[in-house]
Amino acid sequence: MIHDSLEIERLSIQAALDATKTQLERNKMGQFATPTALATEVLQLALKEFDKYEEIRFLDPAIGTGSFFSALLRTTSEERIKSAVG
Repeated sequence: MIHDSLEIERLSIQAALDATKTQLERNKMGQFATPTALATEVLQLALKEFDKYEEIRFLDPAIGTGSFFSALLRTTSEERIKSAVG
């Protein structure tokens, strides 16, 4: 599936970015990558609050490599996503 390959690529990019700084340096800068499983669980819970046909407007002001957007693409149909901004 295309979203699976995009997630693999996103994780590769995240790993490369993480390798440029130590964990301590990333923590001091407030850089925290959301684990894929957590982002997916959060999106699944959030989507339960909406009608399954309701349009989605997605906003992530701290998008980073896009953990939550990637989870959104894997948990709902693209037709539901009216807009996405990060």
